[in-house]
Amino acid sequence: MKTMNKIENVVVNLWSAIASVIRNRKIRTFGIIFLVALAAFRLGGSFSPKSTEVAAHDHVHEEDENGMWTCSMHPQIVLPEPGQCPICHMDLIPMQTGGSGADDDERSLTLSNSAIRL
Repeated sequence: MKTMNKIENVVVNLWSAIASVIRNRKIRTFGIIFLVALAAFRLGGSFSPKSTEVAAHDHVHEEDENGMWTCSMHPQIVLPEPGQCPICHMDLIPMQTGGSGADDDERSLTLSNSAIRL
């Protein structure tokens, strides 16, 4: 019987200590912020794609006759093989060469028939 009373006293003392901590506004505010941050961290990790779930590139580029690749956003980037742009990390596209080559220079602009129709 004495053992049960001691256990009951310990439990009552523990609950009263917890209640006094909960009544402390600073500790309660910190606890709520901590729990919300913990929940957001756990939920955020469950919605992000796993590295094994990221789809591989399924599109195929035909290699241009000159075999050079460039970035559509950074035309100054010209690499000999496909990959990603070192500036923006976009996929490189095959570099298009203009027709005859006699009048082509860096400042020339060539429009396709569909672009002209627009």
